[in-house]
Amino acid sequence: MDSALSNIITALGMAFLSNVRAPKLVSVARAKYALALRSINATLTDPVEVKTDQTLMTVMLLGLYEIMTLQTPQSMNSWTKHTSGAVAILYLRGKEQLQTEIGRQLFYQLRNQVSISCLQRRVSVPKEIEEWSQEALKYEVSENYTASSLSQIVARLSKLRASLSPLFYGHQIDPLACEQDHALIISDALSLDADLQNWVSDVPVEHHYAISYVLEVSEEVYSDHYHVYHDIWTAALWNNYRGIRMLVHEIILNQLKYLLKPYPTASNKDFYLPYLDQTHASMRIIMELVNDTFASVPFYLGYSSTHGNQGSAKPSLNAAGGSYLLWPLFIAGQINFLSEAMRVWAAGRLNMIADHMGLRQARFLAQTLMERKEVTDYFPSEDMNRTGLVEIDDFEE
Repeated sequence: MDSALSNIITALGMAFLSNVRAPKLVSVARAKYALALRSINATLTDPVEVKTDQTLMTVMLLGLYEIMTLQTPQSMNSWTKHTSGAVAILYLRGKEQLQTEIGRQLFYQLRNQVSISCLQRRVSVPKEIEEWSQEALKYEVSENYTASSLSQIVARLSKLRASLSPLFYGHQIDPLACEQDHALIISDALSLDADLQNWVSDVPVEHHYAISYVLEVSEEVYSDHYHVYHDIWTAALWNNYRGIRMLVHEIILNQLKYLLKPYPTASNKDFYLPYLDQTHASMRIIMELVNDTFASVPFYLGYSSTHGNQGSAKPSLNAAGGSYLLWPLFIAGQINFLSEAMRVWAAGRLNMIADHMGLRQARFLAQTLMERKEVTDYFPSEDMNRTGLVEIDDFEE
C-alpha cells in the first residue's frame, strides 16, 4: 500500500513539473500514476487494507492527478469517479474513523470534494455525509466547526438544486410549474440565504480577512484592492461560502424570470414590485460575491504588496491551494449577466492557475467560461438523476 501512495505522490510531482517546466516528464508521471492505480485496484479486494488511511488518501490523490493532468470533459468525469471511489471507501471504514485526527481531516477534505461534485451534477449530498458531519461535531474544534456548519447548508442547497426541473437551469420556463411552485422555491432559497448570512456573522474573528489597496493598476488585481487571509484554508472557506451563495441567488433569479412574465406595466407594477425588488437585490448580492471572489485571487496566486497585512502569511504557489480556487472562480465567471471584461479576467486567472500551478483542468474551465457553457453539460444525462450515493464498482470501471 505504501508503494501506491508513494507512486501517486511522485506522479503528482512529475505532472506538476511536466506542466510548468519539463514536458518530457509527462511519461514518468503517467507511468507512476498507472502503478498507483494498479496497486490500489488490488487493494480494493483486501478487506483490511481497503479501510486504511493510506488507501483513502491515495484514492483522493488520484482525483487530484486528474485535475492536474487533464484539460478535457474527461477530466471532470474521471475526477468524479475517483471521488466516488473515495466515498465508497469512506463508508467501508465506518464512523470510527472520525475518532482520530487524521481520519477527521480526510473526511473533511473528502466532504468538500463530494459537496462540489454534487453541486456540479445537481444531485443531493449523500445522507451518510450529512450524518457523519453531525457525528464529527463531537470531536471538532472551532475551526472545523465553522466549515461543518457551512457543509450543512451545502447539503440543503444540493437537495434544492436536485429537486428543480432541468429546464430552470437552461433559463427556460417549465409550463407545468405553477406560480406557487416558483414562489415556494424562492422561499426555500431565501431561507438558505438567511442561514448563510447568519454563518458569516458567526465566523470567528481569527478567520476574518484584511483588505489591502493597491497604489497602481495591476493585471493581477481586478479592482483597486485584494484580500489577505491568514492561510489558504481560510481563503477557501470564504470562497466556498461565496460560491454557495451565488448559486442560491441564481436559483432565485431563475424563478423570478417566470414570475415576472408578462413583464410589469404601469397598471400592474404594484403587484410585481416585490419581485422586481428581489431581482435587483439578488443581482446586487451576486455582484458583491463575484467581486469578493475576484479579490481573493491575488492571495492564491502569490501577489504581494508592501501594504499587505503583516499578520498573514504569503501563500505558496501549489496545486493543492489552486485546486480550492477552481470551483468558486468558475462559479463567479459563469454568472450570465457578468460583463465580458470580468468573464475574460476570470478565464485569464484560470489559465494562469493552469500555467503556474500545473492544474490543467483550469484551462478546460477557462474555455468553458468563454464558450458560455456549464460544467454540467459534460456529465452523462443519467448521472443527473442519481443520488450522491456510490459503490466501489463506480470507481473500478
